[in-house]
Amino acid sequence: MSKITVPESSGIAGIVSAICASFTLAEIGAMVGIATAILSFMLNAIYMRRKDAREQRQADLAARESEARLAALDLHAPATGKGERVKRWLKGR
Repeated sequence: MSKITVPESSGIAGIVSAICASFTLAEIGAMVGIATAILSFMLNAIYMRRKDAREQRQADLAARESEARLAALDLHAPATGKGERVKRWLKGR
């Protein structure tokens, strides 16, 4: 890849300045608004994906904790059948 020479860089700068000078303030405002909307959409999508994953981990943890508590109930009161009643009640929720 060759280096950009001074005449090439001044030509590129001229093209960029001509394009930028052709925009009105309303057009620049519209472009900034569109860019802001796109950036906001992307950041919100990333945030919601991470939030969903976090909530899923919390739900999995709650389910494991519930199963551990039910198992503890079955160990402590196997003759009364409380553990089975609790399991049936939780399934019905």
